[in-house]
Amino acid sequence: MTKRKTAPALEPLYTVTEAAALFRVCRETIIRWIYTGRLEAAKVGGHWRITAREIRRVTGQREP
Repeated sequence: MTKRKTAPALEPLYTVTEAAALFRVCRETIIRWIYTGRLEAAKVGGHWRITAREIRRVTGQREP
């Protein structure tokens, strides 16, 4: 009998609005950080999404 492989857990994704609330800045600042490379993000369905790992990297928090 072979072991069944499980899919890796998906990392939470934050919207620009959610990220702005976490950093206590306006949405435009988050978008500027994305375009200048300070914050890595990906477009999903035409909307920016930021991973929880990227939020931790920018805030200096350690991985759980």
